[in-house]
Amino acid sequence: MSTLRPDIACIDDTCTGLNVHERALDIAVPHYDWISMPIIAIVDGLIHVDPDPAPPVAPVPATER
Repeated sequence: MSTLRPDIACIDDTCTGLNVHERALDIAVPHYDWISMPIIAIVDGLIHVDPDPAPPVAPVPATER
């Protein structure tokens, strides 16, 4: 699962008394597209998409091999 998901609502420093009710509703009843999300998940699984790929490894210089 991705560590940074701006589309998932959460209670953080941006939550105020004016928007706490809407934010709580977004957390309790998330918006989910029941048609496209399973299709995207199946395609991602078939082509092995990793949402959190490993950081690139620096190549070893030829002098240290």
